[in-house]
Amino acid sequence: MIRAALVFLGLLLAPAIPTAQAQTSAVAPGSVYMREAPDLYEMFQAMGLYEMLGIMAEEHADGAAAIEAALFPGEGGAAWQARTGALCTQEHLISLFEENFPQDALGPDDIATVTAFMQSETGQRLISGEIAARRAFLEEGAQEAGAGALMAALETDDVRVETLIAFNEVNDLIERNVSGAMNARLAYFRGLVDGGAFEDDMAEDFMLSDVWAQEPQIRQATVEWLYAFQITAYQDLENADLEAYVAHSETEAGQAMIAALFQTFDVMLEELSYDIGYAAAGFTVGEDI
Repeated sequence: MIRAALVFLGLLLAPAIPTAQAQTSAVAPGSVYMREAPDLYEMFQAMGLYEMLGIMAEEHADGAAAIEAALFPGEGGAAWQARTGALCTQEHLISLFEENFPQDALGPDDIATVTAFMQSETGQRLISGEIAARRAFLEEGAQEAGAGALMAALETDDVRVETLIAFNEVNDLIERNVSGAMNARLAYFRGLVDGGAFEDDMAEDFMLSDVWAQEPQIRQATVEWLYAFQITAYQDLENADLEAYVAHSETEAGQAMIAALFQTFDVMLEELSYDIGYAAAGFTVGEDI
């Protein structure tokens, strides 16, 4: 039960690398920032954050279906779909994100710098590719295709690979994603325990050791997903666009943004993972908690 629950949680946790899209006039459903923090709302719209949260909601909905198939096949039915369907929505993720984003992490100049870059032609090319790749990765076989494209780039010494390595290092994307995934798994485990999935209370040390035992697997999956995603997202771009992305990430504003985003994603995904684990516990013991 423990191993199955944690292994299948991996289906819920694609890396939370920030992605973005060209600015859109569409109103983000459920956004409070639109009225209360219009400068941040404009920046997040320019980054495509709200659309990305919608894609993440679809990823988690797919993962919830996989959890049912693994832990209580054929027993969740409409009740499980309703329970997880309420959690895995764009509106809910937007609410979690906006509630937890540290608004004092960026000053007005930082917000203006990030917004200007994301709204630029270069920024729009980069982030449009990211959104398209993230959505494509919802389909079976897309990550494998991305991995194949990465191998081809490595074999031809494509300069983009070196630039991607620099981008990931300056943003510390691998470590941040590994840490976030492990924290979310632990939160899911705690949800299972608090929901009564196990006969006896489980010690925190045991849960920690079990999650840490999977760190190598999580790290490998993170690296494979990240580079396959990026090579797919930027396949039609010039390396100069990626170099501009690295340069932006090295600025004080870029560093403040990436830190604030990951701080927020960590809390958001921990809350969501706990709630899904708690809900799953009810079905494993034959009771919808």
